[in-house]
Amino acid sequence: MVSATAQDTHSGLAVLGTDTIHFPETILKGDTIMAVFHIANHSNSPFKIYQVYASCQCTAPQYAHDTFQPGRVDSVVMFFHSKNTTETNFEKYVLLLTPIGEKAFFLKGTMYIPSALDKTRQPKMHHISNSTKP
Repeated sequence: MVSATAQDTHSGLAVLGTDTIHFPETILKGDTIMAVFHIANHSNSPFKIYQVYASCQCTAPQYAHDTFQPGRVDSVVMFFHSKNTTETNFEKYVLLLTPIGEKAFFLKGTMYIPSALDKTRQPKMHHISNSTKP
């Protein structure tokens, strides 16, 4: 993983780590991935995330709806629910809309879709982060 330094600064919106997470394991259809992307306000002015768009209905964002004061470190969380998708190689994203610009975060990986005869485990939740929160 990338160290917790500002990789990309968007007029004050700093990404602490990488903006793309490659999930290291093959997930099983039905699994959920919780991907955490750490961000910070490296400007001298506060800003607010207006909205976060998800790439599809199987992806849900979670983010702070209050004002990001200068120096604040927080996160945007992307939940990928694989139950109703058929992509074996997936690439999902969330797009942040702020007054200082847009920023996209990506989750990429592979998924195994078992046949009706396969014996598999129960679906599970996976957790991954783009960095270690400082």
